[in-house]
Amino acid sequence: MSKKSKKIRGKSRFFIYYILILVVVFFVGYKAKELSKDMEFFNIKNIRITGNNLVSKEYLSSIADEYIGVNIFELDKNEMAERFKTISRIEDINTVRLLPSRLLVRVKERIGVFYIKENNGEIHPIDEQRVILDKADWYVEEDLPLININFSKDKIGVGQKLDDTRIEYIFEVYDILKKNNPSIISDISEFYFIRNDLYFIDIKSGSRVILSTSDIAEQMSRFLFLRNNQGFNRHSTIDLRFGEQIVVTNN
Repeated sequence: MSKKSKKIRGKSRFFIYYILILVVVFFVGYKAKELSKDMEFFNIKNIRITGNNLVSKEYLSSIADEYIGVNIFELDKNEMAERFKTISRIEDINTVRLLPSRLLVRVKERIGVFYIKENNGEIHPIDEQRVILDKADWYVEEDLPLININFSKDKIGVGQKLDDTRIEYIFEVYDILKKNNPSIISDISEFYFIRNDLYFIDIKSGSRVILSTSDIAEQMSRFLFLRNNQGFNRHSTIDLRFGEQIVVTNN
């Protein structure tokens, strides 16, 4: 037998041993996991929640605590995630098993971007996915610009996505501003339409601004330069619809 043939057979033997070892390790691991499901030692005794900012930890714990006593290997992570996502503020959760009996729950919250308004005056936050969020007393930290469009109550469902062309247009404008003129974002208190023109209220100058439908980033840069150099009186109307020309009307 040639040395080359011996070398090939030696490699084949090593490969077979390697496969056998993997099978044994897998079988032992599987059996150990199955046995662990019947051991109280692996029942969940402590659940830690992280990542929440607006949603009360006590509220989240009231859901998580229902899994105390469940065997950590029997835990259905998908079922647990669905339970948490019934809260409109929760986009997703990630669970990590910390053997032998602890569970870490990382929460990803939905963050409000705007308030929208029902025709009865009640307001609701809406996130970047256009999902309508609940509003409760513990969300006092939210200070969001208002989209001043009156929606009928049957269009406003907490946890549902709002489908409206006007909202889509405002989000397009918001994305442009966030990318190119981020300093203005925190100064906008309200968006609204008059006919088909989009307005916003700039709280820093006390003015209302009529947005152009094109070159928004460039027009906003001109507006900010004018505002920062005190180029108009407070409570003016700033019209950005005329190309390089900005029309200022004193109210």
